[in-house]
Amino acid sequence: SGTSRLAQPNTVSTVEVMSMTNVARDAFEAYHSGDHAKCSKHLEQIGNFKTAFDVKVTHNTLLNEYFKSGNADPQHLLIQLSQAYDRARERDKKDKVDKGRRKRDDDEDDAYREDDDLYVLRYNQALLCVQLRQYAQAR
Repeated sequence: SGTSRLAQPNTVSTVEVMSMTNVARDAFEAYHSGDHAKCSKHLEQIGNFKTAFDVKVTHNTLLNEYFKSGNADPQHLLIQLSQAYDRARERDKKDKVDKGRRKRDDDEDDAYREDDDLYVLRYNQALLCVQLRQYAQAR
């Protein structure tokens, strides 16, 4: 007699990861080909797959929308990127308080990846500051 097992609620199957990898690739290709509407749909799919705020998806969505609008308002994009950065930092602070000290190497690897995502976001903020001639803020 076999026992049925329920999947863990936070477990992601290999098929789901591969599917999201394909969607991410499709979003990348759509973005670089200038098909921002298609890219938006793919990024929305990825965002719906994620269970929590994901700074990389948010960052990519903001950049795609900026280019989709014809680069119309760099100041607005700067504000949105700053809000995304602040939200990610607050989440990180909350996670550290909730979890205490990180205990596993996997957690540290995830933290480095998230930091890399924040570095790219901060780089784009700095570029916008230079474009807007807000040099002091570009630091």
